[in-house]
Amino acid sequence: LQFARKEGAAPDEATVDTIVKDIAQRNKLSVQQFTEHFANQGVDIATFKAKFRAQQAWADAIRRRFGHMVTTSNR
Repeated sequence: LQFARKEGAAPDEATVDTIVKDIAQRNKLSVQQFTEHFANQGVDIATFKAKFRAQQAWADAIRRRFGHMVTTSNR
């Protein structure tokens, strides 16, 4: 996360909440059900949010740092 912060790529809480909501919906659960499911397994939703935050920060940091080096085409 240090690299991501240096690159200005730390996602805000709303972004992380959207990620959690999207994952819950893909699994046909509400956010509350998703949270309860993992709580019943002994896993706090804050642990998942920290993981998602780190993944998003890393992806954003790499995109910011190296995105200008990548080109795509529709061949």
